[in-house]
Amino acid sequence: MQLGVAASVGSVRLLARTRRALALASGRALVGVAGIATLGACEVTGGQSGDTAKPGRFKTGITLNMMQYGTQPEGESKLQVLKMFEEKYPGIKTSLDNTGGSGYADKLQAMTAAGTPPDAFWFNPSLYLVYVRRGFFLDLSPVIRRDKYDLSDFAEKSLQQYNWEGKQWAMPKDFPTRGMFFDVSVFDQSGVAHPPTNYSDQSWTWDRFLEAAQKLSRERGGVTHFGLQSGTGFRQWTPWVHGNGGEFVNKDCIECLLHEAPAIEALQFLQDLRVKHRIWALRADTQQGATFPLGRVGITESAPPGVGTLRREIQGFVWDATHVPRGKNGKYAASGGGTGQSVAGGTKYPDEAWELLKHLLNPEALHIEIVKDQLNMPARKSLANSKEYLNSGLPPRNLKVFVDGLPYLRPDPQTTNWDEISRALDQEMRPLWSGEKSPREVAMAVKRVVDPLLKQAEAKRRL
Repeated sequence: MQLGVAASVGSVRLLARTRRALALASGRALVGVAGIATLGACEVTGGQSGDTAKPGRFKTGITLNMMQYGTQPEGESKLQVLKMFEEKYPGIKTSLDNTGGSGYADKLQAMTAAGTPPDAFWFNPSLYLVYVRRGFFLDLSPVIRRDKYDLSDFAEKSLQQYNWEGKQWAMPKDFPTRGMFFDVSVFDQSGVAHPPTNYSDQSWTWDRFLEAAQKLSRERGGVTHFGLQSGTGFRQWTPWVHGNGGEFVNKDCIECLLHEAPAIEALQFLQDLRVKHRIWALRADTQQGATFPLGRVGITESAPPGVGTLRREIQGFVWDATHVPRGKNGKYAASGGGTGQSVAGGTKYPDEAWELLKHLLNPEALHIEIVKDQLNMPARKSLANSKEYLNSGLPPRNLKVFVDGLPYLRPDPQTTNWDEISRALDQEMRPLWSGEKSPREVAMAVKRVVDPLLKQAEAKRRL
């Protein structure tokens, strides 16, 4: 079975590779699940209300299709979780469409338009309001009330992100904040004090960050090392704007505010890191090996989904986690948002699909899908704060900084045309990163393009 195509879990024969992967995952999961049941530090709540199977309540002889945008490890974990569901409900089969590549959203839309949507699916939060307006989701509010499903264990902002007009249209699978990882070894070798690993320390300012990054950027043995590695996506630059007291849009999401002084000051600082101070590893540099895992970058912008990969790739140095510094005019800020899961509005089996979604959201399933292989940060607070997630004995030592960042998280604005806004924004921001235009010129160009798009949006809000 190729994990990139639909495959039946209950009756197909898996390839030997997948069998071995599932067997290994199963062994690890048994240990982890036992830990969930017994560890006092992981007081799991909120997953079992209304989760007991009642004879005759559900249809039998049916197959529920789960669709997700996933990697191979995510697909293998999901297969194990779906198998557990089948064991609990022997009259129901499941199938998994673990679609990779950039065509996921198009495929989901085509299936929905054809009247054959998956029964449950993952989605990107940026498309949430688009999907609400197009009827992609089943309103979960009635079944949440009917089953007295306990929501208290989920991060509040993760639920708000999928609530519109008083209705809960989806649920969070994961809910990470973004932050930074830093090379402890090179900090020590350069005589630079470590960044703070919690949000209570207010000393992690732009000035301190710049001083550290400049000391970390140098020639060593004829090889250039850089202070920072980061992308230029929306979630990667907005914490600098928010952390300086600026805003991208106003509260009602009808006007772009990037032209205001605190935002321009943040854009100037970021441009200077690349163009003036030259401490930011550019694409050409990374293509030549200037990356964090190879030990040639002191600080990298990242998030919990990258932890598993970094643990496999990094050898020869110690690394840890911190958060984005703040400007002189602002407070700490973080970006993020995670992945949503929901029941399709067009499913033929709404009760059974809701039961599947509850199963996917229970602590045991999230442990298998997220915690055991460090694939992300769980949306359940009990799991995110558990010893097993935070204190695995593997780096980063201070993984909790991402959990502590939840109060500082600024989710993306929500509009019915966010993809269009995002594409226009990326286009207009390019001269900032290249140094071809001043931050003020870029900000005004962004405003000219984004303001009309915000006004065209049918629904909008800033969380």
